[in-house]
Amino acid sequence: MATIWFDALTPKHAWLFGTLGKFLREKGEEVIITTREYERTEQILDFFDFKHFTFGKHGGDSLKNKLLESTNRIKKLTNFITGLNKRLLCAAALMSPEAARVAFGLGIPFICFNDTPHATAVSRLVYPLSTYYIIPKCIPQDSLLSLGAKHEQIFQFDGIFEALWVPKIKRDKSILRELGLDENRPIVVIRPEESEAAYLLEKENVKDEKSRSGFLIYALLENKPEVQIVFFPRYEKQRRIIETTFKDKIIMPKKAINGPNLMSFVDLVITGGGTMSQEAALLGIPSISYFHIDYTVKQYLREKGFPYFHQENLLEVIKLSLDMLNNPRKYRLPDDNLMRLLEDPRDVMFKIIKSLKGKTNR
Repeated sequence: MATIWFDALTPKHAWLFGTLGKFLREKGEEVIITTREYERTEQILDFFDFKHFTFGKHGGDSLKNKLLESTNRIKKLTNFITGLNKRLLCAAALMSPEAARVAFGLGIPFICFNDTPHATAVSRLVYPLSTYYIIPKCIPQDSLLSLGAKHEQIFQFDGIFEALWVPKIKRDKSILRELGLDENRPIVVIRPEESEAAYLLEKENVKDEKSRSGFLIYALLENKPEVQIVFFPRYEKQRRIIETTFKDKIIMPKKAINGPNLMSFVDLVITGGGTMSQEAALLGIPSISYFHIDYTVKQYLREKGFPYFHQENLLEVIKLSLDMLNNPRKYRLPDDNLMRLLEDPRDVMFKIIKSLKGKTNR
């Protein structure tokens, strides 16, 4: 039996490939997952009861360190994959330059998942080495082709990746007890931006986490004293700054939790990224992203009717947040009927796997 290799670099990747890997395993496929030391990616993979293999770590906010860590990880992955003594049907990742390079170098078909075309540096590294591309239909193909994707190998679906795992989450109130949350008081989740991502390193205004996330937290606590704020840092520096500033006024989980489950109980999500706000929006929870680009996935969800908002001005974010908390019925959707309108990306993955099996059996 040929093996399918997934490389998961971030918590989002862990949810995506943990869920997808579980589906494939239930269909009789053999799956292996590799990862790196980054945030709580390894802990999330543990939720899926997958044995995973860790190689390398995040390169931080230095371009030199990013390059060195990536180079080091390529070597480790190469030795691991060649030492498996297994035939790999394909490799897949959400924009992993290391997995793409190793797969290409070893002649393994590589499936590129992507919903962040604004990450142009990574796209230039991964697209030319990819065999297939699984991309949400809301992302124009021109933006992919200009960065090296091959038109005839692009498979698109009418949905977003988060819709793969959010409907499968069982609502469990034990998460509230675990975090010490009172369901009778408003709950707000705040998630800062990827301040060490390559596409944000040149933007000075995202480096001072105390002035951005700190401003949002302070304003909400001042204007809505009963609010409970759960803060999910991406990096240790973000954690230290916010923890030192606000101490026990906020809740900061000490370990990985079932984030999508928590989203089903909160009243509002504010994020400098996308995944958590997109998970919440799919559940009908009002979400605001202050990311510097109103990218197509956000626009797509708004057009579909999900309560997903984009606002870069932090004063306006606070104003909108307070209105959402004071008038929840105005913004919150009562059920998940809209989610049924979204296509499942599993169908595209299964189609590619079937095609690859057909080729290897000739």
